Amino acid sequence: MNNLSVALCHDWLIGLRGGEKVLFEIASIFENSPIFTLFYNKKEMKDIFPPNRVVTSFLNLIPGVLSFYRYLLPLYPLAVESFDLKGFNLVITTSHSAIKGVIPSPEAINICYCFSPMRYIWDQVDNYFPKYSKLLVLPIIHYLRLWDSISSKRVDKFIAISNFVAKRINRYYRRNAVVVHPPVDTNFFNIVDEQRENFFLVVSALVPYKKIEIAIEAVKNRGSRLVIVGDGPTRKKLQKISNSNITFVNRVSKETLRKLYSRAIALIQSWEEDFGLSTVEALACGTPVVALGKGGVLDIVRDGIDGSLYKRNDPETLSEALDRVEKMNFNREELRARSLLFSVDSFRTSFLREVEGAVRR
Repeated sequence: MNNLSVALCHDWLIGLRGGEKVLFEIASIFENSPIFTLFYNKKEMKDIFPPNRVVTSFLNLIPGVLSFYRYLLPLYPLAVESFDLKGFNLVITTSHSAIKGVIPSPEAINICYCFSPMRYIWDQVDNYFPKYSKLLVLPIIHYLRLWDSISSKRVDKFIAISNFVAKRINRYYRRNAVVVHPPVDTNFFNIVDEQRENFFLVVSALVPYKKIEIAIEAVKNRGSRLVIVGDGPTRKKLQKISNSNITFVNRVSKETLRKLYSRAIALIQSWEEDFGLSTVEALACGTPVVALGKGGVLDIVRDGIDGSLYKRNDPETLSEALDRVEKMNFNREELRARSLLFSVDSFRTSFLREVEGAVRR
């Protein structure tokens, strides 16, 4: 593929989260390729994605735009279609929003590594828009759904992060997708402490759809503790319903997070996730997972082997799953072996195989 001119496209580069970690690996493969993006936080991202590699949209020129960029959603289609991709014969988009709608040259191969179709215009509208504003935004949502569906036809090949996302791509775009799970740093996240402590762990942004309150209600009257790592708009609300055995930690270093994973009884995931990086990180540290048995976690956790899955998302059912996992005997090395299926090397091999397959057609 040395003769290919490659353009990488990502929705926005605001902070380092799961999507940006995937982009970093892809950008390391295609190390001289420019990265087209709607918004760029130079202060936060310059050491990871240098400014000389980044091409931003006209929306990034708006003063102070990083404080309100989400409110510019109706302008995203116009912005992504304004990128000039002439001269590139391979376009790779990493998308959970609108960037997959870029317009490549007619002869270019266009591959989308899809984290998810836009959740806030398809199946999670209620989670993102309060009821009183829903009627006001419905015309915009209708327009964005039409554009999102039409622009999906510009993609030659969809690669999904999980079987769950592949089903959503088929549902909303009527397109098939192959699955290549995202990379997890299983070299760093490993077993560093054999000593278990009497606490469960949640690692998550504190936002409504994560349903952290279910984990709190399930644990707060138990003899064990719950440590919640993360921050977000629901933090104060969650603190109000918590007992003294619930601890909130805003930000921790990777080293501290690795220790927490290793020492916890289990990681709790009380929400439906498209994939679940933290679940793999926990397994890499030799710790089982208790999770709602829906979504991308089904690609990762085998019930009764790597942890405990539960079906009805309420505190009582979750508490029963916690009881089960406390009674089970887990081999740390076997849990870690499961995580290696999602390593960086595994991702690179699988992703390049799919890209090369698309190029050879």
